[in-house]
Amino acid sequence: MTLEQGFLIRKQLAVTKAMHNSWKLSARFDAIERRFCVERRGLLQLSAELDLPPVSIARAIIRDRVEMARPRMVPRDRKQIVRSLIGDEHSAHAEEFLSAWENEQL
Repeated sequence: MTLEQGFLIRKQLAVTKAMHNSWKLSARFDAIERRFCVERRGLLQLSAELDLPPVSIARAIIRDRVEMARPRMVPRDRKQIVRSLIGDEHSAHAEEFLSAWENEQL
């Protein structure tokens, strides 16, 4: 097996694992959000406990906050806000949706 084939297999396994474990995030979202927001557990710690990618956990928490704060906004625009919060450390929306500690975790 070549190195490239190994990387492709590894990537496919990661994608498959994320797809199969996504139910954990939706089924236990309230408990996960409480652990992150109230108990101040870091994303990496939650990720290790739940066997989920930290970006998926962060995305779910931010998406919920944006939907609660702006329910009438077009879904496409809400997605853009979520992407900007996850991808850019200096997003214009960071102070609106995240505390300083939460912003550090991202």
